[in-house]
Amino acid sequence: MKRLLLIITLSLFFIFLNSSQASEVGKSGANFLKLEVGNRAVSLGGAYTGLGDDVFSIFFNPGGLGRAKNHEFTFMYNQYLEDIHHGLAAYLYPTRYYGVYGLSLIYLDSGKINKLIINPNGAGYKETGQTFSTSQYCVVSSFGYQFNKKLSTGFNLKFIKGKLADCSSNLATALDFGIIYTPFKRLNLGLSLQNAGTKIKYLEKSESDPLPFTLRIGTALKLVDDNLIVALDVVKFNDNKINIHAGLEGNILGLFSLRTGYQVGSDDLWSYAVGFGVKAKGICFDYAFKPAEDFGNTHRISLGFKFGGITKEDGVIDDYDEMREKEEEIIKKEREQELKGKSKKKIKEKDLDLYEKDQREIPRKMKKEFQEKDLEEDYRPAPKKPSKEDYPQEEDYEFEEEIYDF
Repeated sequence: MKRLLLIITLSLFFIFLNSSQASEVGKSGANFLKLEVGNRAVSLGGAYTGLGDDVFSIFFNPGGLGRAKNHEFTFMYNQYLEDIHHGLAAYLYPTRYYGVYGLSLIYLDSGKINKLIINPNGAGYKETGQTFSTSQYCVVSSFGYQFNKKLSTGFNLKFIKGKLADCSSNLATALDFGIIYTPFKRLNLGLSLQNAGTKIKYLEKSESDPLPFTLRIGTALKLVDDNLIVALDVVKFNDNKINIHAGLEGNILGLFSLRTGYQVGSDDLWSYAVGFGVKAKGICFDYAFKPAEDFGNTHRISLGFKFGGITKEDGVIDDYDEMREKEEEIIKKEREQELKGKSKKKIKEKDLDLYEKDQREIPRKMKKEFQEKDLEEDYRPAPKKPSKEDYPQEEDYEFEEEIYDF
């Protein structure tokens, strides 16, 4: 299995290199797939490749899906720059034996855009008084599986569709692949390859654009009983240079989280971010603030619900490893019982025979004892009659024999 994962990773990596050389800067299509989603990840500066273990792993590293413990439903809204609206809805379904499944929808709506006509006689343009809009959608089907305490992996299958004014794009498809490896208890290493797929175009005569194929490498270190988390990511798009993302999160009583992150790379508009999160009874609320200099600030909110879990007969198991350990113990005991079944059966039969024998012998013994006692009472000698010899001091006493007549 590890060899297969290595082959898949290397294959997708070489595809990434070819796509990176073939694409020019800013020439990829469906760029809304580059936008970070999940306010926890946004607050951490986008450093989520080695950290994710929830529904937002879908959008950074599907390798973290296998570590999800609960059913999750979440939706996010982002009031982006100008009148652009960006959001998602996602659901995660973990099973006991067959991995974790997910389904999500991402959308981007530009709002109304003024239609302009370029002046053919020279520079400049003029307004027409008309407007148009653009929108893009992506439906994601996900699967994740945790092999053991150290290794988990996952896949995404994406279907991308766009609309520009009156023109609709073709249906593009893409594949994501990711892994998370834990060499030590509190250290995670993550690798994710995203958007390897077909090209997208809006007009038959126009050129098609490749999807924004992305390579993410990240690490996360958990300290102070997982209450302090440090994350670092290196991200490379096929049409842009390398970005570095760093994030820091502190948890208070497992209910409240403070986060901050910083990004270094080609997009200087998004240098830092801050945010917080609140968890209570399965409800998760996250807020992220990210400034964009002259373009204004962005405020992002998300609300999620965690419920259920991987169930068993006598409760809920919150950890795959705990579940597997208990199942191994059960299997081991069943095998021992199978091997010793015959001897145990013989012992039980022997004990039963001895018990039944005792139940037979005890009444017989008791009956015999009672019979002997009754026999002694029936045949015991009569008491001796008193005489003068027994009472020498009472010489003058006259005994009446009829009193002692038995």
